[in-house]
Amino acid sequence: LLEFIKTQKYKEFKEEKFKLIKKLLEHGQDPYHYGYLRVILKIVGDEKDLDKLLESEKR
Repeated sequence: LLEFIKTQKYKEFKEEKFKLIKKLLEHGQDPYHYGYLRVILKIVGDEKDLDKLLESEKR
């Protein structure tokens, strides 16, 4: 898993999924539902982008 996170394929996957999350948040999805995802990303040291996305949608 940690090796996969360093690949371009992971970056593309993450970008695609974050676009979807952003759309869901814009349409009223509760950021609370991304708590487990944040925990998983924190374990692998990649939670910063999700934190930024969730913070920007709270405003």
